[in-house]
Amino acid sequence: MYIEVYLNTLLSLRENFSVKLITGFRGTGKLELLKNFIEYLKSKEISEDQIIFINFEETNTFMDFQQLYLHVNKKIANLDYAYLIFYGIQQIDGWEKAVNAFFLGASVEIYIADSNEKILLEKLVPLLPDNFDIIRMYPLSFSEFVQSSGTNITNLFEKYLKFGGLPCIFKYFDDDKISRQLLKGVLYESLLKDVIIKYSVRNSRLFQIMLNFLAINTGNSIKKNRLKKYFDDINRPITPFTAENYLNIISDAGFFYKISRYDVQNDILINGGEYFYCADNGICNALSRFGAFNETAMIKNVVCLELLRRGYEVYCARIGTMTADFFAVSDKNRICIQVLPVENPKLAGKLLKVLRKLPDDVKKILISKEPIKIKGDIKNLTTTDFLLHDNY
Repeated sequence: MYIEVYLNTLLSLRENFSVKLITGFRGTGKLELLKNFIEYLKSKEISEDQIIFINFEETNTFMDFQQLYLHVNKKIANLDYAYLIFYGIQQIDGWEKAVNAFFLGASVEIYIADSNEKILLEKLVPLLPDNFDIIRMYPLSFSEFVQSSGTNITNLFEKYLKFGGLPCIFKYFDDDKISRQLLKGVLYESLLKDVIIKYSVRNSRLFQIMLNFLAINTGNSIKKNRLKKYFDDINRPITPFTAENYLNIISDAGFFYKISRYDVQNDILINGGEYFYCADNGICNALSRFGAFNETAMIKNVVCLELLRRGYEVYCARIGTMTADFFAVSDKNRICIQVLPVENPKLAGKLLKVLRKLPDDVKKILISKEPIKIKGDIKNLTTTDFLLHDNY
């Protein structure tokens, strides 16, 4: 079902005059989606000659875009129509030039899957502005986990918070040891291929420490002085330039989503002090080596991912001198969400006070582990209710 949803979206874009971009953190199923799409094409009597599939992570045939162009052009020269399906194309220098040539000069549909959406867009937009569609793949939602497993929701949720929603984990969610091993493998591969090699990171150990810092500070504002103190305390001083560069790489590579602060009353974004939420709970816990488990931080992480999956632009809200965990905006809704700390439910009154300062047109939600009775226009949802339903 997980892949079917994305496959149906991909099929709806067929024959659009656009390049189809499939993005998402490593392990979310991009390659599997492409393989399913190829099987679909074959089932519709598209010949194998018309399907040009290249997994650039499994071949070193092409040294540059010119070799890629010549190779593909030879295959499609005598075809009326072809499907060009590329996985990991960013490894080829100047790849966008080949894609541009195919898009403008051949009767083809182009599908590209890669982890780094920002680089894809930076390369393609100058050549093909507005001529692309994006499908963003996320780890399995909790709803998809529940629909596929039939396991007790409470037990499944505990596993989901800890091991996340990468499809490879779902098959082994009842085996903690295998789940940890798989997550460490995905983490290592993503760190090596999507960061160290792609961005030519020289000090990989320092970079990993930055990732670990973000993992243990999920749900906290990342401020420069706090960051500097952390690295100084472990005798690994880092320059402001390097710190900023690493944070940008981490965000661009899809490891963490950078969530900006938004001043609701003045309708402006606030510079600095962003929040970073991990692309998957399991990866976040693997980064901290499955150390002390912060349940509240992991709940905030899945709430952020769910809002992004549902198509919202997500911010951390400032209302006067107070803050709220999430301010989410879509074409239809504006929602402000507070997550009640599991370890301190007595903070409910303080969090509700913040929500009550918001305008009437903003939907207000307090998410808690257990139900709470609230008067007024603020809605209370348990974490699982929020993740399983979107009719708030």
